[in-house]
Parts: sequence; structure tokens; C-alpha cells
Amino acid sequence: MRSSVKLAALAAFALFSSIALTGCWDRREINDIAFVLTSAYDRQGDNQYRYSAMFALPGQMGGQGGGGGGTGGKKSYFIDSETGSTIYQALFRLQKRMPRRLFFGHRRTLVIGESLAKDGISAFFDFVVRNPENRLST
Repeated sequence: MRSSVKLAALAAFALFSSIALTGCWDRREINDIAFVLTSAYDRQGDNQYRYSAMFALPGQMGGQGGGGGGTGGKKSYFIDSETGSTIYQALFRLQKRMPRRLFFGHRRTLVIGESLAKDGISAFFDFVVRNPENRLST
């Protein structure tokens, strides 16, 4: 009798777990993401940082006859930048302006300006490695 109660409880737990853990509740649609290909950081003035990013325009990529509209141009990328008193603030301001969420998983290069590099890059790389979207191949 006692083992059948344990078995029933285990079966109920397994059934509940399989129902509760299915699905993708936190997915992001590809249309809601801005793919960052390159990021550039530099100091501007005394207490200002500039963050610039190059974004992929998937609608402009592809061969002849491929792709589709969006910008009307021929470039498959878009560059935008913002300033702030910290790197975080500059990145936040750019994100606030963008209609899509910045995604750094496909970023391949980081460009560090001379003014920022002269101040030391250890704090900069600390900022970069704390973002879990960054890949080791960056």
C-alpha cells in the first residue's frame, strides 16, 4: 500500500513536470532582434564615452533576386552610435532609441579607440565579458 502511494506521487510529479516544462515561454522572434556585427568604443571629451555599432540588415543580404526591402539602399548593414557618461549609459541610450533588442551573439569584432585604450582596457574587457551573449570567438 505504501509503495503504491509513492508510485502515484512520483507519477503525478512526472506528469506535472512534463506539462510545466514544455513550450518556449521566453522566445524572441527574429524580427524583434537587431544583430550587432561590430561594436566600437571610444572616449569623447572629458567624461563622455561613444558606443557605435554595426547592425546586419537581413533583408538586404543575399544574392541577386534575393532579399527584400527595408531600407531601399544597397548596403547590408547599418551603423549607429550614441554617447554617455559611462559605456553602459551610451549602450542603454542606443538601445532605448532602437525599436529592436540588441543581440550580441553574432558580434565578431570589437574596436577600441585610442583615447579609451590609453586609459587602460581592463575595465572595458570586464564590461564585455559580463554580457552572457558574447562569444569567445569575438
